[in-house]
Amino acid sequence: VLTLDRELQSICETVGAQYINKGAIVIMDPSTGKLLACASFPSYDPDNVAESLTDERGPLLNRCFAAFPVGSTFKVTLAAAALDMGIDAGASYDCTGWIDVSGQPFKCHLLSGHGVIDMKKAMVESCNTYFINLGGQLGAEKIVDYAQNLGFGRQTELAPGLTSAAGLLPKASELPNPADVANLSFGQGRLLATPVQLCQMVAAVVNGGKTPI
Repeated sequence: VLTLDRELQSICETVGAQYINKGAIVIMDPSTGKLLACASFPSYDPDNVAESLTDERGPLLNRCFAAFPVGSTFKVTLAAAALDMGIDAGASYDCTGWIDVSGQPFKCHLLSGHGVIDMKKAMVESCNTYFINLGGQLGAEKIVDYAQNLGFGRQTELAPGLTSAAGLLPKASELPNPADVANLSFGQGRLLATPVQLCQMVAAVVNGGKTPI
């Protein structure tokens, strides 16, 4: 028996077909981990599979369960780890548009800088340098541990014999340099995850800390 909600699935497929060239929409019940909608785009015509085989957009790839670069969505993991470890979310940080990490400069997406911000503002503005600084405070082992607890780096069982991609979460030992930790802190580097894993991450935040598997 599928956990999909027929109405939600229909909405996702209709909206996605209009606005998404390549991507996916996944809706999860955060309290149970049940997938209520999973739509991958572009979709394919089952009556004309040959056409899909030659489509460079890869419609036969189910992007809901495939792994991709994570990017700034990973900042949710950093924030959750920091809050759990007792780091003050209201502490001020001055984003000048770049940050020096052991001699390696990292730029914020806002080159002029966000100015003085706290965690909430950094999340709203998706400030790279804030989370790079936060990652330096947490360290590689803590970041990787929390990411593992939130579901990164392991397959999600969708049904007996059916799993999503595991993605890729580097080991702490594979992040020997501060610059490697800085890259991971805002979702860059070798980090890969599926849309389902990202849903698991957010679900754990909104349901009080339980990662749905």
